[in-house]
Amino acid sequence: MRCAEHGPKELIGYDTTETLEFEPPQLRVRVRKYAKYACPQEPTCGVVQAERPVGLVEGNRFDTSLAAEIIANKYA
Repeated sequence: MRCAEHGPKELIGYDTTETLEFEPPQLRVRVRKYAKYACPQEPTCGVVQAERPVGLVEGNRFDTSLAAEIIANKYA
């Protein structure tokens, strides 16, 4: 990752998310790590992070597979 003004950005850590997924006959937790980068010499550039996948609801901790299973069982 590069800054247009200051060159290469430095990895400063990770944000981690956990999502509950359903795959019959079990539930599992998928852990995703999103790298965070910043300019080492210029803190005013801020932190840059990759886009996260869109879920059903913002901040969602449940995968669409689990929502589909709940809805399907409700009307079965």
